[in-house]
Amino acid sequence: MLLLSQDIADKTQVLFIGHIILHNDNKKISIELKEGIFMAVTNNIREIREQRGIYQDDLAAAIGYSTKTVGRIERGDSTPSAEFMLRISKYFNMLVEDVFHVED
Repeated sequence: MLLLSQDIADKTQVLFIGHIILHNDNKKISIELKEGIFMAVTNNIREIREQRGIYQDDLAAAIGYSTKTVGRIERGDSTPSAEFMLRISKYFNMLVEDVFHVED
């Protein structure tokens, strides 16, 4: 079992595969990972969007998400769903792996 403590102020987003147990202890959240894989998901949506001259609100409308959601994922404040990743990749006509990256 691996025990991870993360400060609430830290905005790192993590994709976790396995079992998760959350404990709230004042200003920290402890996460126990059991037989799982701990990965951070990053993206280059902003770079691709700006290279192609696409505004964030136009991208959001085209893929069926709010501008707020696209912005949060673009900045790394939220973890994208599989559906979001597929829609963005299809819109850009790129592979998911070329837009989103997994860091161990």
